[in-house]
Amino acid sequence: MAIKHISKSRVTEWATVDGQSLPMEICLLQKLSHVPGIAQLLDYFEHDDSFVLILERPHLCRDLFDYITERGCLPEHEALYFFRQVVDILVEVHEAGIIHRDVKDENVLVEMETGRLRLIDFGSGTFYHNDVYTEFDGQPSLWNICCNNLLYKLKIKNYVLHLLSMLEAHLL
Repeated sequence: MAIKHISKSRVTEWATVDGQSLPMEICLLQKLSHVPGIAQLLDYFEHDDSFVLILERPHLCRDLFDYITERGCLPEHEALYFFRQVVDILVEVHEAGIIHRDVKDENVLVEMETGRLRLIDFGSGTFYHNDVYTEFDGQPSLWNICCNNLLYKLKIKNYVLHLLSMLEAHLL
């Protein structure tokens, strides 16, 4: 398991669940409890000035940044396998009406024994809405632009999946 401490003073977005005001991250993780590619929220505790989250942490895992740093350039078949998992996870997250807004290699865990990926850290996440997003959260990256904004804003989820299948056909 992993333990995450969130200071109430650093929470930028709150939501109300059953009359209780909670950090958005807790609400999002509760709503994503059915998604297998998410490190699950096991429990949380509220203190006067903070929240403590108890999260699932797979045995023998590394974040994708460290994984790539240790191995160097990944073989195409492995990169494709990881890319497909990230896209599949994000599709499920988006279908649940949630946007992560900080997808990057440091927020993806690799289970060392299976190669299965888990998306972590929904601290920048929010619920999808049809209005214009006026506030930035997370770190600017190609993943944020493509996966978090374009899948909804340009309605190209099917295009991305089609592109992925074309890449897979050429790389296998």
